[in-house]
Amino acid sequence: MVDISLVFITIALVILIYAAFRMHIPKAGAPLVTIYFLFLLFSWFSPIEKQQTKIPMKEPEIQPAPASPKFPAKTANPIISNVRPKPLILPKIPPSAKEIPIKEKTKKKIDKAKKTSPNQPALPYRTTMTVRDIQICKDIINRTPVGTDNYFTNEVDTLYCYTRIQNTGGKQELAHQWYYNDQLVTTVRYNIKTSNIYRSWTRKTIFSHQVGKWRVDVLDSAEVLIGSKSFYINDVRVN
Repeated sequence: MVDISLVFITIALVILIYAAFRMHIPKAGAPLVTIYFLFLLFSWFSPIEKQQTKIPMKEPEIQPAPASPKFPAKTANPIISNVRPKPLILPKIPPSAKEIPIKEKTKKKIDKAKKTSPNQPALPYRTTMTVRDIQICKDIINRTPVGTDNYFTNEVDTLYCYTRIQNTGGKQELAHQWYYNDQLVTTVRYNIKTSNIYRSWTRKTIFSHQVGKWRVDVLDSAEVLIGSKSFYINDVRVN
C-alpha cells in the first residue's frame, strides 16, 4: 500500500522547489532534495507498525430473575368456624329528630323575625309646595293681577285665579279646582318647576245665572290641598 504521508511530503517538496525557481533561488532546492532522500531512507529502514487499538467491551451483567414466592400447600382438612356474622341494624331516627338543612333553618328564622318585628309607621307626607299668595281678579296684565276683589257682579264674563307658589322640589303638577256652591265645576292642571316664587293663573267663564258662593282650591301633584280662596257673585238686579 502507498503511504499517504509519503505522498503529501513529495507534493510539498515539488511545491517548494517550484517556488524556489520562481523566486530565482535555485540553490535552495539542493537542501530540500537532500532532506527528502534522508526521509525516504529513514522510512524504509524503520517502518511504522500500525497497531490496532482494541476497546474492551464490557459484557452486560445478567441478573437472575427473582424466585416466585412459595405459598403453603393447601391442607386437606381446613379449619371450620362456628361463628356466623350477624347483620348490622341501625336504630331508626324519628322524623322530628332528623337534622333540618341549614337553608331551611335560616329561612324559618327570617320568617319568624318578620312576624315578631313591630310594624314601622309610614313617614308622613310633606309637600314641597307652599302658596305664598292667591287672588281672584278680573284680569292679568304683565303677570300682575288687576281688579282683585272678593265680591263680583254677574256682569263679569271671566274671572282669574292668580297664585304665587314656592316649589322646593322638582318639576310637578299643580291643579286649580273651581267650585260653585260646593260643586266642582272644572279642574285646570299645569306643570310647575322648581322656583322660589312661581307665578301662575287660571281663568273661568262666569255665566250670569251663576250667582252665589264660589271658591278655588289649589292642589299639589299628590292631590293634597295647599291653598284655597273663596269669593261671591252677586246679582246686579238685586242691588
